[in-house]
Amino acid sequence: MADSHGNAETIAGAVCFLKANGCSRLYHLGDICDSQHPETADECITLLRDNDVIAIKGNNDHEILINQQYQPGKYISQENITYLKDLVPVVNEEKIVYAHSLPYYKELGLSCMTRGMGKKTADIYMKNNPKKILFRGHSHSPEIIFNNGNGITIKSLTPGHKTDIGDKIPCIITCGALTRGLCMIFEYHNKAISCVSFQ
Repeated sequence: MADSHGNAETIAGAVCFLKANGCSRLYHLGDICDSQHPETADECITLLRDNDVIAIKGNNDHEILINQQYQPGKYISQENITYLKDLVPVVNEEKIVYAHSLPYYKELGLSCMTRGMGKKTADIYMKNNPKKILFRGHSHSPEIIFNNGNGITIKSLTPGHKTDIGDKIPCIITCGALTRGLCMIFEYHNKAISCVSFQ
């Protein structure tokens, strides 16, 4: 899941839906909070913490921290400010990478959270990570990017459809936005993804 933008109801809905569908590990790929509405952050963060959701830092989450420097504790509890500070922008596992937008924090710094994923960037990622899947948020529209043998293909993903990705690795998957009622289920052993609507 990604891009709840301060809407706790969407986080609660997605968590309930994903758990009911047997998902054993839950990830939130950033923009948990809405930088324009810091008063919504505590409820969103508490939901993630209470449900053991692994979270990635998004640009809105970083902006919240910057704004809180001027009014510490006014809108967000100190405990949740610490939680946001401790979030990382990229999690790199053996076969999977999780990021808000691009997985290049060392190279790009914080701008990796806001830069887009075009065909050229996707091609570079896949050449450098030939056996890895990148899950990302940020763009709000669910899609998969892969090399079809003749070049880079970008394919939109429709809620309710399962996509076999076994022959598409390396690939880049944008999971869609919680604000649109969308999230993604990854069947690790079956190498399949399903874009789902939980509303």
